[in-house]
Amino acid sequence: MFTFNNLVADSFYVARDTIKPDFKLTFDGKEIINGDIIANSPLIEITLTDNSPLPLDTTRLSIVHNGKPIGFVKDSVHFSYTPYPNSKLYVSWKPVFKEGKQTLEVFTKDASDIPYSSVAQKYQFFVFDKDAIERIYNYPNPFTDETWFTYELRGNTLPDEVKIKIFTIAGRLIKELVIPSTSMQIGLNKIYWDGRDADGDEIANGVYLYKLITKYKDKTKTTIEKIAKVK
Repeated sequence: MFTFNNLVADSFYVARDTIKPDFKLTFDGKEIINGDIIANSPLIEITLTDNSPLPLDTTRLSIVHNGKPIGFVKDSVHFSYTPYPNSKLYVSWKPVFKEGKQTLEVFTKDASDIPYSSVAQKYQFFVFDKDAIERIYNYPNPFTDETWFTYELRGNTLPDEVKIKIFTIAGRLIKELVIPSTSMQIGLNKIYWDGRDADGDEIANGVYLYKLITKYKDKTKTTIEKIAKVK
């Protein structure tokens, strides 16, 4: 009934939010480094998480492709927000890139205007329209015990299958490696070989040939290279 006996006083502190948000960006489920090759129509996923109860929205995120801002009203851009205590802003983008060098810049900050980084995260990558396999080689070559076969897949469609057949100089097949499409990715691929033949025995020192056969739905490409074992 009286204000004098219905009041309470206490003291408290207000601390400024000093913890920056966490940020992650992937292309078709993988993180890339500058110079990588990606598909011409990748799924780009951006995740921004924060420990603050203040909500995150698209004003906390800016995306610039080749110098042009990407708005969030496009049909190819979708976003969702998970509230505190698992505060997370999720953005997915399914663009169609033209062939050539691409640049993507992303700047993020939380609701307290604390940025993930003082500069925008910059990604430079390459896109190819035509499905192809290029830059086929193995390393080390010569090798002592083991080696890696590497190749670069371009375009947007993975081959149905890749085979690596290893022959002696006389033409006898000693090993075959079969790589299904589920084990491939657009960009750099690496296939391990332990230097043993089909029976599990170490091959002898010398020069060998390997044939890499790439099967697409409408074409097959065959490449033959030399490989040497020295021990």
